[in-house]
Amino acid sequence: MDNSWYCTLLLCDIRNDDMKKKYKVIKTISSHMGTLYKDEVVSLVEEGLEGGLKVRDATGRLWNVSKREVKWIS
Repeated sequence: MDNSWYCTLLLCDIRNDDMKKKYKVIKTISSHMGTLYKDEVVSLVEEGLEGGLKVRDATGRLWNVSKREVKWIS
């Protein structure tokens, strides 16, 4: 069985992870689920329709934030 398709998918997944948009948190965001601290770098998971973003922090936790709470860095 040829596993070249699996290697291709794996390489594409790694490249996509490196090319994700990065944002810096402008102000500390607290919720009942925890705290996302100012100056923390997060990566974009999904853009919402009404100006919201779903981002992932360094620990892997998902956060829903507005575009006003973060600044695009790369």
